[in-house]
Amino acid sequence: MVTAPTGYEISLTSGGTFSSSITLTQTASTVGATTIYVRLKSDASNGVSGNISCTSTNAATQTVSTGTATVNNLPTVTLSNSANTVTYDANSQTTTISYSNTTGNPTTYSITWNANPSNSFSTVTNANLSSSPININVPAGANTGTYTGTLTVRNAIGCTSINNNFTFTIAINNGDVTSPIITHPITQNNLATSAIKISDNITTVTTFTANENVTWSITGGSDANLFTINSNTGVLSFISPPDYDNPQDTIPYNSYIVEVTATDGSLNFTRRTLTVTISPFCGYWGN
Repeated sequence: MVTAPTGYEISLTSGGTFSSSITLTQTASTVGATTIYVRLKSDASNGVSGNISCTSTNAATQTVSTGTATVNNLPTVTLSNSANTVTYDANSQTTTISYSNTTGNPTTYSITWNANPSNSFSTVTNANLSSSPININVPAGANTGTYTGTLTVRNAIGCTSINNNFTFTIAINNGDVTSPIITHPITQNNLATSAIKISDNITTVTTFTANENVTWSITGGSDANLFTINSNTGVLSFISPPDYDNPQDTIPYNSYIVEVTATDGSLNFTRRTLTVTISPFCGYWGN
């Protein structure tokens, strides 16, 4: 925004509509020099021009005197990698975020961190933007989890990139790279598949178990939309009880296919495709 000095009024066109202030927003059509006409409120013939160094949707107010108003490109960068993974360490450590394709001549950067999950990552304010990559300090003993940061850049004349344009994540794991083992239902000939048979009108299918604490989720299968699973207990159920005489599976042959995934605390995962066959007889078969 450009504001006229006391006793003056301004316009973007000579002889146009004058007011106490005008807003210049950085767009492709406004970047560059823009003449602002300033006149005494009591003298419609007194036209002079003003100057502003940079402007955007959140630009500060600046009083004009003489010269030309210039709207400059906002500074930007392109993050080459927006996600990094590090292994838990009792000591502080460093990871990096790479960038390229700078515009608007950024010279400094700032970083803020999401409050959740709770963390002790340090806020960075107007640090010198050296050549790529940017070093990110990971605090000592940071809990395992995924942390989200927001990067903004600023140039020498005070223009700042729009907030939340550049987000990145740092995932901390505990060094575990072993996928969990699904211990129930058991597999039949193929480690990635198993089968079970139940009678119709039964909602609960089976309970999945693993060799460690995991989070259960449904991640695929042609009939995935017909199932639900308890993420903590591994209980797999139909959303609505199956009816042998009115099959809802994709084929339909009363043979429902769902993929279940077990994910441990280090984000290692194992997937199991389960075929659930509906029988008109009572009871359970298979596993």
